[in-house]
Amino acid sequence: MNSKNSLTTEQKCLFLYTALKESQDNIRTYDTKAQIVGIGFIFTIGMVIKFNTWTAASEQAIHLATIATWVLIIMPAVFFGSVLYPTRRVAPDVLKNNDLVKGLFYLYESQSVSAYTEQLDVMNLEQELSYELLKVSYLRDLKRRRFLQAMMMASLSLALMFVVQLLPLVHSVV
Repeated sequence: MNSKNSLTTEQKCLFLYTALKESQDNIRTYDTKAQIVGIGFIFTIGMVIKFNTWTAASEQAIHLATIATWVLIIMPAVFFGSVLYPTRRVAPDVLKNNDLVKGLFYLYESQSVSAYTEQLDVMNLEQELSYELLKVSYLRDLKRRRFLQAMMMASLSLALMFVVQLLPLVHSVV
């Protein structure tokens, strides 16, 4: 039985691999959520527009209506798209010890199979998995923040659309 602080290399690698898989699954979840909620937002806006939001705009205010359309409709959709953009390749940088971490988990450089297998023979698995876990975790957190920003932007947009639609009603009552 291992003491509290002495894990085997195999146990550490299993932990790191499990954490890496969980982070990758979370990234896919945020991508899926952004796609679904973004499409739902677009359908909701389609329904809201059917209530003649901009028909009350005078010819002088049509430019303001165009700007409002971009701010209230297009911008939230762009925010949802921004969740999908960051990929592992553009994830925030993680400092790596070049002598220990080779970045063998994902390859972007072309190399021969024999060169790759030679690197596998001398790699430090804990360092490789730790590096990938940090990189993917930073990406997951970036996607989470962007998703929450998109949700806030969409909520604000829908609330403002509601106010814009109420303005003619308020003016007609007063």
